Amino acid sequence: MKIVKGSTVYFKFCFSILWVFCIYSIGISQNESAKFNFDQLTIKDGLSNNRVQCILQDHNGYIWIGTANGLNKYDGYEFEVYRSNMLDVSSSGFLGKSITALYEDSDHNLWVGTAKSGINVKYVQSDIFINSLEDTAFAEIKESNVTSIYEDRDGLMWFSTIGSGVMKYDPVTKTSKRYTQSNSGLSSDLTFDILQDSYGVIWVGASGLGINYLSDEDQFELLSSSSSDEGDMNGFRKSLCLDGDVLWIGTEGTGLYQINLIDKTTKRYSVQDKNSISSNGIKDILLTQDRKLFIATDGAGLDVLDKNMQSISNNNHQYDDVQAINSNSLLSLLEDKEGNIWVGTFNGGLNIYKPNKTWFDLVFPSYTFGDQLKNRSILSIAEDKNGGIYLGTDGGGLNYIIPNGGDNEIINFQKELSTSNSISGNKIKSIYEDDAEHLWLGGFNEITSIYNPFTKQFKYLSEARSVWTIDGNSNGEICLGTIGEGLILYDKNTDQITAYQNNPNEENSIGSNLIMSVMYDDQDKLWIGTSDSGLDIYNRTSKSFTHYRYASEDSLSLSSDEVRAVYQDSKARIWIGTEGGGLNRWLGNGQFEHIGEEKGLIANSVMGICEDDEGMIWITTFVGISKYDPETKQFRNFDFRTSQNLNQFNQMAILATKGNQLYFGGTNGLHSIYSEHVKE
Repeated sequence: MKIVKGSTVYFKFCFSILWVFCIYSIGISQNESAKFNFDQLTIKDGLSNNRVQCILQDHNGYIWIGTANGLNKYDGYEFEVYRSNMLDVSSSGFLGKSITALYEDSDHNLWVGTAKSGINVKYVQSDIFINSLEDTAFAEIKESNVTSIYEDRDGLMWFSTIGSGVMKYDPVTKTSKRYTQSNSGLSSDLTFDILQDSYGVIWVGASGLGINYLSDEDQFELLSSSSSDEGDMNGFRKSLCLDGDVLWIGTEGTGLYQINLIDKTTKRYSVQDKNSISSNGIKDILLTQDRKLFIATDGAGLDVLDKNMQSISNNNHQYDDVQAINSNSLLSLLEDKEGNIWVGTFNGGLNIYKPNKTWFDLVFPSYTFGDQLKNRSILSIAEDKNGGIYLGTDGGGLNYIIPNGGDNEIINFQKELSTSNSISGNKIKSIYEDDAEHLWLGGFNEITSIYNPFTKQFKYLSEARSVWTIDGNSNGEICLGTIGEGLILYDKNTDQITAYQNNPNEENSIGSNLIMSVMYDDQDKLWIGTSDSGLDIYNRTSKSFTHYRYASEDSLSLSSDEVRAVYQDSKARIWIGTEGGGLNRWLGNGQFEHIGEEKGLIANSVMGICEDDEGMIWITTFVGISKYDPETKQFRNFDFRTSQNLNQFNQMAILATKGNQLYFGGTNGLHSIYSEHVKE
């Protein structure tokens, strides 16, 4: 039950027992594009149970979660759990296991309703709970399930229950009054929700036909339709939501109703109507600050009705899409102070939609493409001249996303033993397209494959094995960095191969045989990042190498000898990503600027670097992504450790396309975002 305050003018309607409704189905349109991404919190994160029956945010910002096995307090990082059984009252004083209702009153006291364990109250000045089981004022409902708690404008507390009707409690006099079907005209003693409208009228959602309201005579009367056709507000459970002079009613059975308290008209939303709600089984409804009605359904996921646009969208569980809601059976809803929507599920814990969060779309695995990659770990990414995307995987071969090909337009290349015309191995660590649009592929313990997309034929460079990184220049030279066999230069014009390996007796030989990254800059200078010997620059005239390594006594030396990425941006700046030393910027004359965690980088373990169209530098790390502005020297970080689509990014599996789309490959799939979509 969620309330938006409306008019402050108070007067009461005199309702007749039978209110003749003007009932009709409202016409709305479906908004298929309004799909949400969700974070999740489950028992894996410390939640006591995955059945979330109620949610509340208190005045201090803590999120309280009532589950089928305990009360949880969440501070944004971890859960504190309260629960006990009838024979073991915890030190907190809390009594109960299944938590069914939560409410914070105007004095900031926390009220907790349970299933057959009474009411627990934590007063604002106290750290312990007081249970109502021994309080005579609550005696008549102590064996019942409390379904909702509400404070009216006079400070009286109301409790709806399953089987015991409704109880009103005065915290000042410590007295109570119970309203039942037999003594006060309630339509049923199975009651589920309570609220007070802006005119002071108390409404109760109960089982059966219609909805109950409390008259001036302190008796409940039934608001019902004039017939027993599909317009009747029939159903087992009813959830209520107030929007000024409009009362929303969600039912388990006949859909959603909208009652205008002024002209007494009713609109109905039913699954039978075209472009309407996804299910007539509604567990909870929530009106948000931006005028959207969130509808938690039983089995059809989350519906969102945009009251301004008169459109509706559905977010349901999608197989193999970790960004989708993880369950279609929903129980509870909350909007927090930051506008985030918390969704409690029957079996999937908490799902949180953060409208102001920058989301990196999960391309693979996803609902759109399924899991066609054969292997989720993306080791390399490249764009061809037509805008197609090549993806190298850790055992799933090479994959090509056809440009503008629509859904599921993917070509997969696998090593085939039955033919000589295939890639040499299924672990593709490096991809490079040369000026003839031929594709060079390096992999683990395999020779290099060269693919001609026009003839569909492969050829091989057997001299280059375990190639980790590839780049080329405009003169037809291809540089291949290997793991264990040093550096190989291949001249396409002469078909000549030159190999360079470390010789510890020669100072100017290449610094290491473990090559992690190679790059030709705009002056045709070749930069080589090694796994254990820092950064080398190749002198083509002398065929020698200049070394730049970490020196503890020199604050302007390279910050680490493990270089994973070398990149030149549009302003000819050279960036070096290291393990342990963060990001380095080449200053010239063997000097480097160090840009690490102390300056805002999300982590010092840099995996890849690229630049977007706005000149921002993107850096992948073990724990997330950093966006760096070289002019202002400011960072924007995206921590994937707190996201449900957890991904540890792979070395140099990063790409900025010609269309300013960014791709990031990791051990758990491929993420993507357009840089202009990043929310600051």
